[in-house]
Amino acid sequence: KKFKLLPEREKLLKSIGFSFQKESNSIDSNRNHSSKTPEACTEQKCIQQRRVSKEADWVQKFQKLLEYKERYGDVHVPQRYNADKLGTFVHAQRNAYKNGTLSGESI
Repeated sequence: KKFKLLPEREKLLKSIGFSFQKESNSIDSNRNHSSKTPEACTEQKCIQQRRVSKEADWVQKFQKLLEYKERYGDVHVPQRYNADKLGTFVHAQRNAYKNGTLSGESI
């Protein structure tokens, strides 16, 4: 399943100087965070909860990216940067942009 980069998310990322080209940087962190397992739910309710959860997760990762920029002065997060899985998030954004996988909610 491919990750879809929504146009409004692309705009937010670009607004803080995010580059969709992979940056070479050797910063690494060993912090890892576990996530909660979703509760059982009806099919439709579960789908809606996943959408809301994914949106909240994306917004939270974007906030972490803003904090990273504040701390380091750029958004060149290396893929191996494990703090809050921010490196994985950045990598996914770049791949979605590169692959042109925008959702049907495009502007």
